[in-house]
Amino acid sequence: MPKIKFKHLYKNDYETSQSSFLTIFLLSSHAFTVLAQQTTVFTEANLAYKRGMDFYEKGIYNIAQQEFYTALTQLRPVPEPEARLLRGKAELFYAKSAVRAGQPNGEQLMLDYIRTYQPDPLATQASIEMGDYYSIKTNLIRLSSFITLLSRATSLLHNAMSCISKKDIVPL
Repeated sequence: MPKIKFKHLYKNDYETSQSSFLTIFLLSSHAFTVLAQQTTVFTEANLAYKRGMDFYEKGIYNIAQQEFYTALTQLRPVPEPEARLLRGKAELFYAKSAVRAGQPNGEQLMLDYIRTYQPDPLATQASIEMGDYYSIKTNLIRLSSFITLLSRATSLLHNAMSCISKKDIVPL
């Protein structure tokens, strides 16, 4: 029977297990670093989204839109479900901010959002927002024509009043 050098066998096993441990440690630390980076990106994107919501609620739509854009760009590489939800909300409020700020592309952004995310509840919210927008837009057109009519009537009344002299007015 051949002699086995146990010392040599243990040494190789020890080195093998040590290198395996080192490999596993490096891979897991790399995975942890990637996860930590994604978490940091998600946290920063979440903060940008919250800042955007603060500006949106205060009616500062252009700055809100910039914050939502920041959140969107930071969330692009993160594939987590929470990131997808936050990305959807940031896109919605990016488009809503454009509509509220009166930007020419705002309406198109909202319609694109609705087409992309239908039948998601956020797309339903976008549809309601567009309904409100069209309602307000229609009412503003009506209001504008009413103001024009009112200004004409006021002008006619003013002209009529200027034709009447003070002595023609009978005190009550």
